[in-house]
Amino acid sequence: MQQQLTSQVILDRNQEFKGVEFQLNSRKIVIDNIDPLEPLSKYIDADKLNEILNFKIEDSKKGEEGIKLNQHIKYYDFSRPPTGIPKKAFRAYSAIAKKKK
Repeated sequence: MQQQLTSQVILDRNQEFKGVEFQLNSRKIVIDNIDPLEPLSKYIDADKLNEILNFKIEDSKKGEEGIKLNQHIKYYDFSRPPTGIPKKAFRAYSAIAKKKK
């Protein structure tokens, strides 16, 4: 499987620096409320970033909402299928489709 790492700068409404976002395939780390004059390594180092990106959140709802790891870092995991209404809607659609046959 090919790994794709993307990053974005997060700006506030006044177009001032707020933080950065890293996404590796279906996992995302948001590092915000940081001082733009400080190095990013003050908030997270490469080993910690790698450790977080390899961590899998088993509960898809928590993965979608994100887990706050500290005051600056929030982690999201979109690798699990969505829960709740979309799954129920799919079941209802499947049942209707079977009845029509």
